Amino acid sequence: MHQKTVQFLEDLRATDWFCNVGRGEYLATDSDILAVGSWDDAIALSSSELHEDALREAMNEITVSLHRNFPSEYMHWNEKVREIKPQLAELVKVKLGESVRLGRAPAVLMSEPCLSDLLGASMAIEYSDFFDSLYFRKLVDSYLRGHFPCGWEGEVSEDFAEGFKTGKMYVY
Repeated sequence: MHQKTVQFLEDLRATDWFCNVGRGEYLATDSDILAVGSWDDAIALSSSELHEDALREAMNEITVSLHRNFPSEYMHWNEKVREIKPQLAELVKVKLGESVRLGRAPAVLMSEPCLSDLLGASMAIEYSDFFDSLYFRKLVDSYLRGHFPCGWEGEVSEDFAEGFKTGKMYVY
Protein backbone atom coordinates (compact mmCIF):
# COMPACT_ATOMS: atom_id res chain seq x y z
CA MET A 1 0.00 0.00 0.00
CA HIS A 2 1.26 3.44 -0.95
CA GLN A 3 2.41 5.63 1.94
CA LYS A 4 -0.15 8.29 0.92
CA THR A 5 -2.93 5.74 1.39
CA VAL A 6 -1.56 4.67 4.77
CA GLN A 7 -1.51 8.34 5.78
CA PHE A 8 -5.08 8.82 4.57
CA LEU A 9 -6.26 5.90 6.72
CA GLU A 10 -4.43 7.42 9.69
CA ASP A 11 -6.01 10.80 8.99
CA LEU A 12 -9.45 9.16 8.90
CA ARG A 13 -8.76 7.49 12.25
CA ALA A 14 -7.73 10.83 13.74
CA THR A 15 -10.64 12.79 12.26
CA ASP A 16 -13.64 13.61 14.41
CA TRP A 17 -16.21 12.27 11.93
CA PHE A 18 -19.24 14.45 11.21
CA CYS A 19 -18.27 17.03 13.85
CA ASN A 20 -19.06 19.85 11.40
CA VAL A 21 -22.25 18.65 9.73
CA GLY A 22 -24.71 21.48 9.50
CA ARG A 23 -22.00 24.10 9.92
CA GLY A 24 -21.52 26.12 6.80
CA GLU A 25 -18.17 27.90 7.29
CA TYR A 26 -16.23 25.57 4.99
CA LEU A 27 -19.17 24.99 2.71
CA ALA A 28 -19.71 28.69 2.12
CA THR A 29 -16.11 29.21 0.96
CA ASP A 30 -16.19 26.68 -1.89
CA SER A 31 -18.31 27.49 -4.92
CA ASP A 32 -18.09 23.84 -6.02
CA ILE A 33 -20.01 22.70 -2.93
CA LEU A 34 -23.77 22.58 -2.44
CA ALA A 35 -24.70 22.66 1.24
CA VAL A 36 -27.29 20.15 2.44
CA GLY A 37 -29.57 21.23 5.28
CA SER A 38 -30.37 18.05 7.20
CA TRP A 39 -29.42 14.44 7.80
CA ASP A 40 -32.67 13.36 6.14
CA ASP A 41 -31.67 15.17 2.95
CA ALA A 42 -28.08 13.94 3.19
CA ILE A 43 -29.14 10.31 3.61
CA ALA A 44 -31.59 10.57 0.74
CA LEU A 45 -28.90 12.01 -1.51
CA SER A 46 -26.25 9.48 -0.46
CA SER A 47 -28.55 6.56 -1.23
CA SER A 48 -29.77 7.97 -4.53
CA GLU A 49 -28.98 6.56 -7.93
CA LEU A 50 -27.39 9.90 -8.86
CA HIS A 51 -24.83 9.54 -6.06
CA GLU A 52 -24.10 5.94 -7.01
CA ASP A 53 -23.70 6.96 -10.66
CA ALA A 54 -21.28 9.76 -9.77
CA LEU A 55 -19.23 7.45 -7.57
CA ARG A 56 -19.14 4.81 -10.31
CA GLU A 57 -18.15 7.42 -12.91
CA ALA A 58 -15.37 8.72 -10.68
CA MET A 59 -14.03 5.18 -10.25
CA ASN A 60 -14.35 4.55 -13.99
CA GLU A 61 -12.47 7.76 -14.69
CA ILE A 62 -9.51 6.36 -12.72
CA THR A 63 -9.63 2.80 -14.03
CA VAL A 64 -10.03 3.83 -17.67
CA SER A 65 -7.05 6.16 -17.40
CA LEU A 66 -4.96 3.49 -15.71
CA HIS A 67 -5.97 0.82 -18.20
CA ARG A 68 -5.10 3.07 -21.15
CA ASN A 69 -1.96 4.72 -19.83
CA PHE A 70 -0.53 2.54 -17.05
CA PRO A 71 -1.66 -1.05 -17.69
CA SER A 72 1.03 -2.60 -15.52
CA GLU A 73 -0.16 -0.52 -12.56
CA TYR A 74 -3.81 -1.26 -13.32
CA MET A 75 -3.10 -5.00 -13.05
CA HIS A 76 -2.70 -4.54 -9.27
CA TRP A 77 -6.08 -2.85 -8.74
CA ASN A 78 -7.94 -5.86 -7.31
CA GLU A 79 -5.16 -6.85 -4.93
CA LYS A 80 -5.04 -3.28 -3.61
CA VAL A 81 -8.81 -3.31 -3.07
CA ARG A 82 -8.48 -6.61 -1.16
CA GLU A 83 -5.81 -5.05 1.04
CA ILE A 84 -7.56 -1.75 1.71
CA LYS A 85 -11.26 -2.70 1.96
CA PRO A 86 -11.12 -4.75 5.20
CA GLN A 87 -9.21 -1.99 6.97
CA LEU A 88 -11.74 0.57 5.80
CA ALA A 89 -14.71 -1.62 6.75
CA GLU A 90 -13.46 -1.84 10.33
CA LEU A 91 -12.63 1.86 10.44
CA VAL A 92 -16.08 2.85 9.13
CA LYS A 93 -17.77 0.55 11.65
CA VAL A 94 -15.85 2.10 14.56
CA LYS A 95 -16.05 5.75 13.47
CA LEU A 96 -19.69 5.58 12.41
CA GLY A 97 -20.62 3.89 15.69
CA GLU A 98 -18.73 6.56 17.60
CA SER A 99 -20.50 9.32 15.64
CA VAL A 100 -23.91 7.81 16.39
CA ARG A 101 -23.07 7.49 20.12
CA LEU A 102 -21.98 11.14 20.19
CA GLY A 103 -25.18 12.25 18.46
CA ARG A 104 -23.36 13.49 15.36
CA ALA A 105 -24.96 11.02 12.99
CA PRO A 106 -28.33 9.29 13.04
CA ALA A 107 -28.51 5.57 13.73
CA VAL A 108 -30.16 5.08 10.33
CA LEU A 109 -26.98 6.18 8.54
CA MET A 110 -25.73 3.02 6.91
CA SER A 111 -22.07 2.18 6.63
CA GLU A 112 -22.29 1.25 2.94
CA PRO A 113 -22.30 4.80 1.51
CA CYS A 114 -19.33 5.74 3.71
CA LEU A 115 -17.46 2.55 2.86
CA SER A 116 -18.06 2.97 -0.89
CA ASP A 117 -16.99 6.61 -0.77
CA LEU A 118 -13.87 5.93 1.24
CA LEU A 119 -12.83 2.87 -0.75
CA GLY A 120 -13.04 4.97 -3.91
CA ALA A 121 -11.10 7.74 -2.21
CA SER A 122 -8.45 5.29 -1.03
CA MET A 123 -8.01 3.91 -4.52
CA ALA A 124 -7.79 7.44 -5.92
CA ILE A 125 -5.06 8.20 -3.40
CA GLU A 126 -3.34 4.88 -4.06
CA TYR A 127 -3.12 5.76 -7.77
CA SER A 128 -2.71 9.52 -7.43
CA ASP A 129 0.77 9.38 -8.94
CA PHE A 130 -0.93 8.29 -12.18
CA PHE A 131 -4.27 10.09 -12.11
CA ASP A 132 -5.64 13.06 -10.19
CA SER A 133 -9.33 12.68 -9.31
CA LEU A 134 -11.07 15.99 -8.66
CA TYR A 135 -14.16 14.17 -7.39
CA PHE A 136 -12.26 12.19 -4.79
CA ARG A 137 -10.16 15.18 -3.73
CA LYS A 138 -13.40 17.00 -2.85
CA LEU A 139 -14.80 13.94 -1.14
CA VAL A 140 -11.67 13.39 0.97
CA ASP A 141 -11.52 17.04 1.94
CA SER A 142 -15.15 16.93 3.10
CA TYR A 143 -14.69 13.84 5.26
CA LEU A 144 -11.47 15.11 6.81
CA ARG A 145 -13.16 18.42 7.67
CA GLY A 146 -15.88 16.60 9.61
CA HIS A 147 -18.60 16.81 6.97
CA PHE A 148 -20.59 14.19 5.08
CA PRO A 149 -20.28 14.32 1.27
CA CYS A 150 -23.50 12.89 -0.02
CA GLY A 151 -24.02 13.46 -3.70
CA TRP A 152 -23.14 15.11 -6.96
CA GLU A 153 -24.96 17.49 -9.25
CA GLY A 154 -23.80 17.61 -12.84
CA GLU A 155 -23.12 15.45 -15.81
CA VAL A 156 -19.90 13.62 -16.55
CA SER A 157 -19.16 13.15 -20.23
CA GLU A 158 -18.92 9.59 -21.48
CA ASP A 159 -15.29 10.05 -22.45
CA PHE A 160 -14.51 11.72 -19.08
CA ALA A 161 -13.25 14.86 -20.85
CA GLU A 162 -13.13 17.51 -18.14
CA GLY A 163 -14.51 14.83 -15.81
CA PHE A 164 -15.98 16.41 -12.73
CA LYS A 165 -15.00 20.01 -13.44
CA THR A 166 -18.50 21.22 -14.25
CA GLY A 167 -20.54 19.82 -11.36
CA LYS A 168 -20.85 20.36 -7.63
CA MET A 169 -20.66 18.07 -4.63
CA TYR A 170 -23.47 17.96 -2.09
CA VAL A 171 -22.06 18.12 1.45
CA TYR A 172 -23.70 18.14 4.85
